[in-house]
Amino acid sequence: MTNAEIACAVNEWFNIENYSVLKDLTVEQLFQEIENPYLIGKARTI
Repeated sequence: MTNAEIACAVNEWFNIENYSVLKDLTVEQLFQEIENPYLIGKARTI
């Protein structure tokens, strides 16, 4: 893949509009959203 193709693929995959709800979260809710996938992954390895 060329750099232009990679940039195009990333732009298609990452749409900032998908993350617009983050502006409405409190700090605690944002922290929970970040922490949950980590805890789930950790629980699966136990």
